[in-house]
Amino acid sequence: MPVYTDTVLKEVFKPELLSLLKGKSCFHIKKIDPDLENQITDALKKGYDLYKKRDWIS
Repeated sequence: MPVYTDTVLKEVFKPELLSLLKGKSCFHIKKIDPDLENQITDALKKGYDLYKKRDWIS
């Protein structure tokens, strides 16, 4: 969901993760490997940090 509020976040995704993107914020993942898992974890952290910065979560 952070991609809806700040489309710049999409630029931090690596091509492997972007290839699984369906729509603006949905991913279709059939098989996960450690690199992809790390990319997802990083994307979630960046979204969380954005929400914290905007005081949307405490």
